[in-house]
Amino acid sequence: MANPKTAYETFTRTLSHLLAAKTGGDVKKLHELAGKMSGRGAGASLKGHMFESFVRQMPEFSGSGRKYFHPSAVPGLTQPRNFDLFDDATGAMWEVKYTTSKVPPKQIDDYAKILASERKGNPGAAINYLFATKEMAEKNRHLISRGFLVHYLDAAGKRVPLV
Repeated sequence: MANPKTAYETFTRTLSHLLAAKTGGDVKKLHELAGKMSGRGAGASLKGHMFESFVRQMPEFSGSGRKYFHPSAVPGLTQPRNFDLFDDATGAMWEVKYTTSKVPPKQIDDYAKILASERKGNPGAAINYLFATKEMAEKNRHLISRGFLVHYLDAAGKRVPLV
């Protein structure tokens, strides 16, 4: 490995893909595994990577890419931003979250700028947040008022919009 950061990222991504694959698409197993991980630091990071890997295995998201935005392309961005999933056919951008916290305000502000920018070329463009549980989605209900769509996985592992 080139450096410790690259080694850490390679390890966490490999482990998170392996853990997500071990669930066999069962969201209950995903929550069971995540519940055994520590709440902060590497454990929290692994939960997020593991949930993203789990979601990528869902038929509706398989084959989804990522989409990156640089401050030079979107005026006012505080930093480069990327979406976990991007559907090239519809232009839908997805941010996948396994967190009991609220989404950071800077991310919300940046994503609002991205959404406004994307809608200039595609009025149907949408930014979606997908949370691991309904409780996590409810904690972030305020995202709806910013123009984002909020979803969660139900007990059967199906995506459900928060309304």
